[in-house]
Amino acid sequence: MFTTIVQKLFIGVSQHSMLSAVGAADSGMRGGDGGIAVFVLALFFFIFIFIFILILAIAALILASYWKIFKKAGHPGWTALVPFYNTTVLLEMIGKPLWWVVLVLIPGVNIVISVIITIRIAKVFGKGGGFGIGLILLPFIFAPILAFGKAQYSNSFPPAGPLKETTKWALIGLGAYMLYVMFFFSISASFATNNPGSISLQVLTRSDGTASGYAIDGAHVYYDDVLVAHADPAAFTLEGAYGLDQNSVYYGGNAITGASASTFTALSNIEYGSDAAHVYQYGSIITGADPNTFSLIDDNYSKDSHSVYFQGSKIDGGDANTFTIPKNGHNSGYGVDTHTVYYEGVVVAGADSATFEVVDQNVTAYAGNLTYDAKDARHRYLSGNIVR
Repeated sequence: MFTTIVQKLFIGVSQHSMLSAVGAADSGMRGGDGGIAVFVLALFFFIFIFIFILILAIAALILASYWKIFKKAGHPGWTALVPFYNTTVLLEMIGKPLWWVVLVLIPGVNIVISVIITIRIAKVFGKGGGFGIGLILLPFIFAPILAFGKAQYSNSFPPAGPLKETTKWALIGLGAYMLYVMFFFSISASFATNNPGSISLQVLTRSDGTASGYAIDGAHVYYDDVLVAHADPAAFTLEGAYGLDQNSVYYGGNAITGASASTFTALSNIEYGSDAAHVYQYGSIITGADPNTFSLIDDNYSKDSHSVYFQGSKIDGGDANTFTIPKNGHNSGYGVDTHTVYYEGVVVAGADSATFEVVDQNVTAYAGNLTYDAKDARHRYLSGNIVR
């Protein structure tokens, strides 16, 4: 009975925790911060290990306690570890009919029977019904008290009928088989979780080796463990951060309405893509962008034949013919064209585009302890604002 409780302590612990960690780390990577992604993955891993060790310790404590309880009642301690047979020994110990072992197999009824048995265990060791409730709700506290405390076994209830030798060994065999099934299931589940390919589940990675969030098996496509409706696993492939099958384009596990799978291509391994009619960022159309001339300048800026864009939004007045990234300015948020300097897509008033450059790193000037990240012939700038 209580070995079933111990078994349930383990179910589900390893199957979801690590996938959640991978999903959280993958989100950090897609957000562009690999350091945070590694930290999140490490944090989830250590939390998982801590919880797993804690559960092992609780399970060991409960099993050791019942081993001792059985010995106190005059039965071999090992009988506490054998499913079904331990229940018959308990029934004999508390004076209940041995055929009750059948009731333990009936869903719903087994809960009632387990409560009755556990409360009776408390009583045959001189404890009250409240202690029995404690054995049910907090077995890792009350079982050790009963096992290693001063309580002694004294059964004043009418004895149950003796257990025949053939029945005894049949129950031991059934219990041993159940232990084998439990062990095999636990090992198989753990192996399948950590080796998805072993159950025909293929985790897809981007061309740079980072996680995409997508996985496929013989019948389905998944994104972050959630089924991608109507996606065809036989035809499913990756294009950068996007998924494709013969009919649809997907971003974040959702089909992009109107996107053409036959003409779609990724523009980089980040979040841009295009088909014959549109340019997309994070799965949304960049309004007005021309897919035939669209190109990325850095992770922030892009342009086509007529417009400049910052993170997918058109920059009013930006000159697509002359727009470029200033010296040292890759991914800094700064951009320039012939007449204007921009920071995160917004005009930097008063800046000289001809002499503007980004410093290699934040610099403290020799006068006034001034910090800036860009300069031109007129001023020093920090995050697009004039500081001198």
